[in-house]
Amino acid sequence: WAELGELERQVRDYEAAFGYSAKSGPRHSPDCFDPPRDPEVGRLLAEGYLRLARQPSYRAQPARYLRGAEDVLGQVVKLDASDAASWRALERLRARRGDRQGSIVALDQLVRLEPERAAEHYMRMAEYAHAAFREDAAIAYAERAALVAPEDPAVHEWLGDVYRARRDDARQGPVRAARGAH
Repeated sequence: WAELGELERQVRDYEAAFGYSAKSGPRHSPDCFDPPRDPEVGRLLAEGYLRLARQPSYRAQPARYLRGAEDVLGQVVKLDASDAASWRALERLRARRGDRQGSIVALDQLVRLEPERAAEHYMRMAEYAHAAFREDAAIAYAERAALVAPEDPAVHEWLGDVYRARRDDARQGPVRAARGAH
């Protein structure tokens, strides 16, 4: 749609269908009856906002579209909490805005939805906590990653670096206890 010049029209259609506008926020009908929202329309609206934020002609207000995309995705995950793709997009938008705690909340939900990628999600949580100067939380997340992926050398390297930085090499955490005498 962006290449055909129809993106703005499509976004307006999705805004009307989902009851949200990047300019004014949620739209409520005058009779106080809000029709049920379709999560798929919300996903398409959020994607449209993300594309508008990247287009050169809309560069003057990308924050408005990014904020709109985040708001819409927040509503989508309320409608469909099992939508991993929307949780991932919400996590990226929150991280881009610098909302580390919000990103950790989204990643925590992703750990439940995608247990096969739990180590990756825990490590991102550890990195966000570390960046927010929450060292104990960062270590706890990294230790969880090491427990679900004991063969991942990157996790153990990251933990070792953090322990060394804290001068906590002799620490006997759950990771070492789980590894035994290896």
